[in-house]
Amino acid sequence: MNLARRLLLALPCALLACADDAAVAPPDDAATDTATLDVADASTHDGSSHDASSVDAPATDSSAADGASDASRDATSVDAPAVDAPTADVSTVDASSPDGAADGGALTICGQTVPRAGAWRAENSRIYFGDTEVRISGLNWFGLETPDRAPHGLWSRPLEEFVAQVADLGFTALRVPVSPQSIRAGMASASWANRGTIDTGREQLEALLTACAARNVRVLLDFHTCDPGRIGGSLPGSPIACSGYGESQWLDDLRELAALGERFPSTVMGVDLCNEPHALTWSAWRDLATRGGQAVLCRNPRMLVFVEGVGNASNNGGSSVFWGENLTDAARQPVDLPRERLVYSPHVYGPSVALMPYFADASFPRNMPAIWDTHFGHLTRAGANVLVGEFCGWYDDGRARGDVAWQDAMVAWLDAQRLRGFFYWALNPNSSDTGGVLNDDWRTPNMAKLRLLAPLMR
Repeated sequence: MNLARRLLLALPCALLACADDAAVAPPDDAATDTATLDVADASTHDGSSHDASSVDAPATDSSAADGASDASRDATSVDAPAVDAPTADVSTVDASSPDGAADGGALTICGQTVPRAGAWRAENSRIYFGDTEVRISGLNWFGLETPDRAPHGLWSRPLEEFVAQVADLGFTALRVPVSPQSIRAGMASASWANRGTIDTGREQLEALLTACAARNVRVLLDFHTCDPGRIGGSLPGSPIACSGYGESQWLDDLRELAALGERFPSTVMGVDLCNEPHALTWSAWRDLATRGGQAVLCRNPRMLVFVEGVGNASNNGGSSVFWGENLTDAARQPVDLPRERLVYSPHVYGPSVALMPYFADASFPRNMPAIWDTHFGHLTRAGANVLVGEFCGWYDDGRARGDVAWQDAMVAWLDAQRLRGFFYWALNPNSSDTGGVLNDDWRTPNMAKLRLLAPLMR
């Protein structure tokens, strides 16, 4: 990164939750996480993930990816990998009606009658805790899914300051990517994140949930990868495509995330079953997601299950998709879970991540609503719940021509469709193909992005 980008931006501390000293660059041993968007026609994109490292952070000894967007590579795998047989205790979600709804607003799930009070549910793409609507204006905060096993940025200031700033800026939720090594106990976290007795990935995760509970910030736990070493463009594209890791291990890890929802019932809203399963067909992912969702709900029937789309290995309606965007066939082949607990969560990106053919169309960006409707918007007309789990870009045409128009169009369309719940990518500035809501000093907010998102946060 050049010296000019290292300069701190001078904005009022009232907006910034300022600390005394501004740390800009990550430490040398900070791993880079890369989020990916699966772009079928983007075969020339480098494929590194957007939840990756930003700025010029060097690669760490954890062999994480370089930080461009995960979703930018084309999905070429059509057949689902072989899966282990589901474990015997993953019972079918029982339902007294096709929705799983019982009398009085309760649901019957895995033989349990679950009252509405104290439970998360979705209705008309709105999220409720009990009978109270909870507006989800969210950010992604990555790091726990990388070999660092800690939220990125903790080298600059304490975790609680980040969570306080998220809340003070008007955001109500965080989507937190994790991996098996941060779900399970005993795996050391990066030294720059350790404090007191908190020195493992699981302890870092629980500390984050505790801080979010204190500030009434809700959390969506995202099973991001089965192998942190493959963060970036080499993401496996399936939750069970890593060496030595099969379906039974994935289901056990999902149950462990569901158990965290029991410990933090009003904070942990749900589990995102797998980040961008781009290597699978929709049919294969639908079956896996059904079993994964059952594992979550049979362990904790009071939380939500988020299911992302696939890539270009399935019908995409004639327009290439980013990884996680393709829900074209989900209305015809829905995931078999109670409607009140199921949220479809596409990932959608623009020119910052990869150049799709439709970005060069003469009608761009007016052509985008029809494409979004084909890929996932149509689900609302089928009565399904939709909440975008990732979208973003530099919001700077000097970095990515057309990205401002794309993001403006995306926000306007979401607002018009009343799909105002979202998780924007990302809080982190170290996302190499999108940047973040925070600038490179890890303190100063990107005011242009805040103004962009304001209509969805009203």
